[in-house]
Amino acid sequence: MNARAKELNDLEKELKRRDRALFLREADLEDRERELAAREQNVAVVEQRLGQQLRAPRQNEPAGRPKRKLGRNEQCWCKSGKKYKNCHFASDQPR
Repeated sequence: MNARAKELNDLEKELKRRDRALFLREADLEDRERELAAREQNVAVVEQRLGQQLRAPRQNEPAGRPKRKLGRNEQCWCKSGKKYKNCHFASDQPR
């Protein structure tokens, strides 16, 4: 009878140890889930801001200006029909 009581006592201690370990794992999992939710929220905010920046017109680039460098004798980028050197060449030069 004593051996059986000792065995039950040992099993009860093991069960308590496992319950405590399970509780700690569940608490850790909840913390990780909260952290993940916060990170996902941060990513959503960053994506939203990035999308707004990409959709916003660029203010530092004048509209209609060429992306590549024009030669002096090419047609002007403003489609005036004049050569670039006689139209916008002087105004496009850095001062």
